[in-house]
Amino acid sequence: MTPKSGSRAGRGLGGALVPLTILLLLVMLTTWLNRTIELTTPAPPRPITHDPDYAVDKFTVVRLSDTGELHYSLTARQLIHYPDDDTAHLVLPVLKQLQPGKPELRVRADRGLSTTQGEEVRLYDNVEIFRAGEQKPGAKQADEDLRITTSYLRVLPDQDHADTPAQVVIENGASVLIGTGMDFDNRYRQMRLLSRVKGCYAQPAKPGAPPSNLKQCA
Repeated sequence: MTPKSGSRAGRGLGGALVPLTILLLLVMLTTWLNRTIELTTPAPPRPITHDPDYAVDKFTVVRLSDTGELHYSLTARQLIHYPDDDTAHLVLPVLKQLQPGKPELRVRADRGLSTTQGEEVRLYDNVEIFRAGEQKPGAKQADEDLRITTSYLRVLPDQDHADTPAQVVIENGASVLIGTGMDFDNRYRQMRLLSRVKGCYAQPAKPGAPPSNLKQCA
């Protein structure tokens, strides 16, 4: 009787181990599947925020023309880059445009913003365009300096073009011109005021002559 009892107990224990082993295998399989899914599923994208990713002090960049000559340079006291819209915010930017054989054109402002690859530069607050007078061949004297001031200016450096919808004050020597909205083409030396134009023209003084009375131009 005793051997039969032991045999039944062994069969009972073996029968209990079978479902236990299957259960253990299922647990291990489930754990492996969960781990595999975690490794293959990409992490959710991080939310994009308008936070800077880098800053540069005393920033300078130059662009060369197709012939390898310096076309323009852009400098700033500080540049702060924002990756969400790929813009660079500039502190005290200065843009200088050069043409072979022509006077340098300098544009400065209190602050600015440069879009992707510098194709467009937006300048704000105390914007000034300055171009020194040009001595043309055969002329007795050089053209007078050109100075333009405004509150906002959009510059397209590669096209030598600038424009603004804001009011501008143009000083060409002693002559003064005021208008609202401007298109400025530095390549062809063309300028167009869009509306509300007023001003005065003063005849350039001859070399050695005293300056003209400009009260009538106020």
